[in-house]
Amino acid sequence: QHHSSALTVPVVSRPQCSRAQLHAAWHHGRQRQPVQQVHAIHIDRRQHMELAWKRQQERDDRLNQQLVLGKVVEVQDLEHLESLIDKAGSSLVVVAFYTRSCGVCKELLKEFQAMCDEAKAAQVRAVFAQHNLLDEFDSWSDISVWHKIRVPPTIFFYDGGAVVKKVTL
Repeated sequence: QHHSSALTVPVVSRPQCSRAQLHAAWHHGRQRQPVQQVHAIHIDRRQHMELAWKRQQERDDRLNQQLVLGKVVEVQDLEHLESLIDKAGSSLVVVAFYTRSCGVCKELLKEFQAMCDEAKAAQVRAVFAQHNLLDEFDSWSDISVWHKIRVPPTIFFYDGGAVVKKVTL
């Protein structure tokens, strides 16, 4: 008895369609959807101008705020940092750069506040500030781009308006 080891494969035939039927089926799947048209867009310019004016007032208030020793200042943008450094004059300015998601940064900020309190008690002429490297959209802030900071936490020491030391932890 000899068994054949040949494999038999069933043959499946495709149904025959005419070229016109294939073309019609292809076009049926690609039917155009009706386009919705926008007739008018209403922009409330008065509200827009009021919001812009309010943001400008907040920026001016922030830039004009007085330095308080013993308090860590939250720096918002590059203009605010430059204003802070100018107001500090001959005082040392220490800025901690952090992100909200960094665990080491959270510990650093607690220690940073304690150092600020100690400096005030010892009457050291130093200004302490902090800045979140990521803005509300999780994009790099203008300060982080300007100073090329990509690794939090980083601490900058400014003296006389210039960076004298940069420490990355």
